[in-house]
Amino acid sequence: MRAQVWSNGGGTQSAAIAALICRRELRPDISVIVDTEREVSQTWKYLDEVIIPALSKVGVTMHRVPKSRYATVDLYGGADGDTLLIPAFTSKTGKQGKLPGYCSNEWKLRTVQRFCIEMFPDATGFDLWLGISRDESHRMRMGYSGKWQYKHPLIENGRLMSRQDCRALVRSMGWPDPPRSRCWMCPNQSPAEWADLDQNWPDDAAQSHEFERRIQERDPSVYLRDAKGDGGDCMSGFCFT
Repeated sequence: MRAQVWSNGGGTQSAAIAALICRRELRPDISVIVDTEREVSQTWKYLDEVIIPALSKVGVTMHRVPKSRYATVDLYGGADGDTLLIPAFTSKTGKQGKLPGYCSNEWKLRTVQRFCIEMFPDATGFDLWLGISRDESHRMRMGYSGKWQYKHPLIENGRLMSRQDCRALVRSMGWPDPPRSRCWMCPNQSPAEWADLDQNWPDDAAQSHEFERRIQERDPSVYLRDAKGDGGDCMSGFCFT
């Protein structure tokens, strides 16, 4: 059998997929959200108060899978084991630059895959549902990767849902607007998101400052908050949000 896997990223599009499941228009074999162990607390608050109770009413369990159990690397990897895996800003060349980000692939995608293979050892393949709306079609992952095929239930099978459609669907369920899922140390945050962290989630903000201090002990040229002030907003789309 091919297992139908919903990878919940915790954001607006994922909330829309949850709504479609609650309306019985979709039915995954397994629903997974990866706990990167650095997620902003707001994500879990929304999940625990809104999404999980709604899904449980239609018999769907959301598996919260710890990254540390399945990921083979944490902050550093590469051949030398010294490559920082997050897209931090760097001034090493004398100009502001940005490191490539491998964290989503290592912490989220591979964690989901390893967990599902453990849960379905006899599956012939897996269809991995990603929460991508039609206005973000450039984010789509296409084709197969081994046993895995990427699926986009919000824009396939005639749905063609936009982000606004997703938000409207979530509101039609009587749910509040979901927060943008993000890690508290992610450099891909806007000034407004960093300010929200500082003002409303002080424990997360404190962890982000301590995290930055620790990575700078290893490399003083890297930092999390964009010195130019534009925040380096995330446009990669591969954090499964």
